[in-house]
Amino acid sequence: SKDGPWHAYVLLRAEAWSSHTLKSDEKKCGIRSVITKTETRGPYTRPFTVYFVHTKTAFSVKGVCKRFSDFKELDQKIKKNFKSFNAQFPPDKVFNSMAPEFVSERRKQLQTYLDDAMAVPEIAAF
Repeated sequence: SKDGPWHAYVLLRAEAWSSHTLKSDEKKCGIRSVITKTETRGPYTRPFTVYFVHTKTAFSVKGVCKRFSDFKELDQKIKKNFKSFNAQFPPDKVFNSMAPEFVSERRKQLQTYLDDAMAVPEIAAF
């Protein structure tokens, strides 16, 4: 991340997972990443969206905040190391990227992307 190190935050409430059920094929991998919420940060002149991602394994739950550019960087690394992985990554958008409807739709697209990536055991372990 260009903005410095990624910071973790403590997860205090298990309810964040209650609305996210695992499909039977996702249980095999033993790992699940869920975008639990979004938040606008930055100065008024250059706001950006961060996505709160909770990653749950059999032994722990960890949380991080990521920007779209961080997801894009992850996509590039995955596609470089796993040539057969061809999940669609959400496109860039320059105008109106802070509109609530757009942020909500992008969150859904990123969640679908994460679900596709986590369904591949080699990527989930990457």
